[in-house]
Amino acid sequence: MRLDSLISITILFAVIYGPIGKAQEQQRKIPVSQNPEIKKIETKESDFEKLIEEANTSFRFLDFEGALQKLEQARVLPGITRIDLERILALKGMCLAPLGRDKEAEYAFKALLSLDPAYRLDPDLSPRYRTPFNRVLEQGIPRLVVEIHAPKFVTTGKNLVFSIDKVSDPAKLADHALIHYKNTGQGGYTSQVIDLPEPPGSTELNLKPAEWQQDDKGPIEWYGEIFDRHGILLMTKADPQYPLSIEVRKNKPKPKKAVALTEPARPTDNNSPEVLTANLEGNMKHKLEMPNPPSPGAENNKVRESSWYKKWWVWSLIGGSAVAVAATAAILATALKPTNGSRDLTLVFH
Repeated sequence: MRLDSLISITILFAVIYGPIGKAQEQQRKIPVSQNPEIKKIETKESDFEKLIEEANTSFRFLDFEGALQKLEQARVLPGITRIDLERILALKGMCLAPLGRDKEAEYAFKALLSLDPAYRLDPDLSPRYRTPFNRVLEQGIPRLVVEIHAPKFVTTGKNLVFSIDKVSDPAKLADHALIHYKNTGQGGYTSQVIDLPEPPGSTELNLKPAEWQQDDKGPIEWYGEIFDRHGILLMTKADPQYPLSIEVRKNKPKPKKAVALTEPARPTDNNSPEVLTANLEGNMKHKLEMPNPPSPGAENNKVRESSWYKKWWVWSLIGGSAVAVAATAAILATALKPTNGSRDLTLVFH
C-alpha cells in the first residue's frame, strides 16, 4: 500500500512538473537561440576565427599562397575590428616575405605599425620573415592620426560644422568618417558620411539648421568613427553610450534701427530745422574765417596812429596860423594909428 502510494505520487509529480520544467528551460534558451543580433555576432566571430586558424595552418605547412587567400577572405567579413586587422596584416606580411614580394610585405608591416607602433614580431621567427619588418621598423612609421573637431556651442538658425583633420596616414588606410548626432531626448542617431582627403588634409561636414535643429532645445550629442575602404573600424571618438555634447544657444534677433521721420521744409519759417542749420553753419564758417585777435602792443599803436590831434603837422599848421594872425594884427594896429595933420590911411601890401 505504501509502495503503490509512493509510485503514484512520483508519477503525478512527473506529469505535473515535467512539462513546466521543459517549458522553463526552453524559455531560458529562447532569448539566446532566437536573438538575431547574438546569432549574427557568433557567426562573424566563428567565421573569422575559422579563417584565421586555417591561414595559420597553411603558414605552418609553408603554404603561403593558401594562407594569403584565407586572409583576404577574413578581411572582407563584416564586423572586423582593428585588432582583427592587425592580426591579418602581421600574418600577411610574414607570408609575403618568403615569396619574394618584399614591397607588399613592407606595406603590410607599415600598415600594421601605423595602427600599433609598439607591435613586434616573435624574436624566434626566421630572419626571412623578420627582415622586411625590421626595415620598416627602422623608418620610424608614424601612427595613424585622424582628428574630429566640433564646436562647443551652436546657435539656432546657424550651420553646425564638424571638421575632420587627417593628420597622418602612412599606409593610406583611413578612407571615410561617420559622424553620428542627435538632439538630447531623441531615440536614434542620424549619421553622415564624409570622405577623407588623400594626401592628408582637412575636410568639413556642414549641417544646415534643418538637418540638426529639432523641436527639442537640448544639447546635441555626437560621436565619430573612422573606417577603411573595407568598412573596418579603425578609430573612434566617443561612443553611443558616452557621446560628446554641443551646447545649443538661442539666436537673439538684433534690434531694428529707428528711422527718423522728417517733414518737408518750410521756406517762410525762419525757425525751421533747415534754416537753423544753415544759420549755424554760417556762424561756424564766420567764426572760422575771423582773423586772430591783435596783440596788446599792436592795439596801442593802432590807437596812437588814429589820434589826429597828436600829429606833428596839425600843430605846425596851428602854430603857423597863430603867427600869421599875430603878424596881421600888428600890421593893422600900426597902420590904423593917427599921424600928425593927416587922416589918410595908406595900406601897402607887398
